[in-house]
Amino acid sequence: MEKAKASQSSGVDDVLNNIMSRPKRQAPAASFSSSDIESMIAPRGNRNDHLTRDQPELESPPMKLGPTVGRTVNVNTARGMDVGRAFRQLEILCARNQVRKDFMKQRFHERPGLKRKRLKSERWRKNFKANFKETVALVQKMRKQGW
Repeated sequence: MEKAKASQSSGVDDVLNNIMSRPKRQAPAASFSSSDIESMIAPRGNRNDHLTRDQPELESPPMKLGPTVGRTVNVNTARGMDVGRAFRQLEILCARNQVRKDFMKQRFHERPGLKRKRLKSERWRKNFKANFKETVALVQKMRKQGW
C-alpha cells in the first residue's frame, strides 16, 4: 500500500516538475506595434510550421499532355504511311473528334441563354433522328411481313 502511494506521489512530482520546467509565457501587450504585427506575419515564426514541413511535393504527370495529343500521325514510308496518306488519316481523326465543330463553336462568345437554347435544339434533333430511324425500321419490318 505504501509502495502504491509512493509511486503515485513520485508520478505527481514528475508531472509538477515537468510543468515547472516549461518556459514561462509573457502576458500579451495591451497595444500592438507594427513590429509585433510584422513578427506575427513573418514566415519564420509560423505556428503551423509543422503542417507544411513534412508535406511531400506533388509529382508532375508521367506523360506530356499537350494540345497535339491524339492529333499526331507519324509519317513512315517503310510502313506504307506516306505524306498524303498521313494527311488523310489526320483529317479522319479530326472529323471523328469533331475538331472543326469545336473550332467554330469557340470562335465567338455564346451567351448562356443562347447556349441552353442551342443545346436543347441539338438534343431534340438527336432524339428525333433516333425515333425516326426506329419508325422507319418498324415500317420496313412490317412491309416484309406483308402489311
